[in-house]
Amino acid sequence: KHKYYVDFSSALPYSAKLPEGNRLGFSPTVTLGWRPVKEDFFSNTAFDDLMLTVSGGIINHDMDISVDGNEMGYYLYKPIVQRSGWYSWADLGGEAATSFQRGANPAMTFVKRKELNLGVRGSLWDRFLTFDANYFVGKMDGNLALVHSLYPIYFTQVGYPTSSIIPYVNYNIDNRSGFDFSMYFNQQVSAVDMTLGVSGMYSNTEAERRDENISADYQTSIGRHISGIWGLQNLGFFRDQDDVNNSPEQAFGEQVRPGDIKYKDQNGDGIIDNNDMVYLGRWDTPFRLGVNFT
Repeated sequence: KHKYYVDFSSALPYSAKLPEGNRLGFSPTVTLGWRPVKEDFFSNTAFDDLMLTVSGGIINHDMDISVDGNEMGYYLYKPIVQRSGWYSWADLGGEAATSFQRGANPAMTFVKRKELNLGVRGSLWDRFLTFDANYFVGKMDGNLALVHSLYPIYFTQVGYPTSSIIPYVNYNIDNRSGFDFSMYFNQQVSAVDMTLGVSGMYSNTEAERRDENISADYQTSIGRHISGIWGLQNLGFFRDQDDVNNSPEQAFGEQVRPGDIKYKDQNGDGIIDNNDMVYLGRWDTPFRLGVNFT
């Protein structure tokens, strides 16, 4: 009777970006729907149609299998071995060598988009007003990272030549939430159908898990938007030379003069450097809005 709906669908993506044995990713989704206008208690209302839905799913995808220097994302599960060299211990002669730059990860798998969606759509007054709105919340689970905290320090050689057997692993997690909506006014004037509509979306994506080696809470990216801007906190301008002399040393740029920007020493070590970087906000807009007339 078109009152209740159940929909199950799934996909089985295949990705050559992943090691053999992990290239298939079962991706199920399920949706439940209820149309209350078909119920007896909704018979004398202004609604022509009303549908309430809830849906959820786990989508395996490889679009985010990408890193700096390898945007296509192929062969990231394989180790990298390259030719290098250093001076020998005794006679200081040049010696050829082979060094690892990355370890292997035969367990690398898809990035998983885990999402729950609540929706409502319908129309009123003989379709004079139609609307559609959705609230979504979910996770992007398993983005790739070189996670040094998972491995002992001797997995990485610092100095010259540098080498590492740490592999890329599915580690980073991002939390996503927001809502989207649309509303349309429809009217027929003589032989002309006219529609005035507005649509928009608000979205927010914050980091839930990162591998960080930080000394202060203000340096963490966890709980911050992934499109964040990081920089020094502005305290105004240096008034005069005494203000310069009595302020922390600034490691950026040339000699500080009166009139230059004065930055905050976040950790109190007397030097303004990269350790004083803080989260300043997001560089993109959280809200998008569109208006159309047809």
